[in-house]
Amino acid sequence: ILENMHATRGDTSERRFEIQCELESEITALEALKEAEERSRRLTSGVIGILSSLEDRLATLRRTILPVYNETGNLQAQQHSMYLAL
Repeated sequence: ILENMHATRGDTSERRFEIQCELESEITALEALKEAEERSRRLTSGVIGILSSLEDRLATLRRTILPVYNETGNLQAQQHSMYLAL
């Protein structure tokens, strides 16, 4: 009976050690995952900032170019009218 108790205690200690090792491994993996999430969050924030800046710059460019585009159309129409008149 004592041998069985010692064997059971040994098995229990061994199993406890295995579980502790697995737990430490899972904790390490979780920490790595948290670090990756934080990096991803920072990158996402940076990309959002870049896209917002690009959107603002494109809006400014559009406001600048649109009058030039419209005036070019007007000049082309006038040129075409003059061509037809000649």
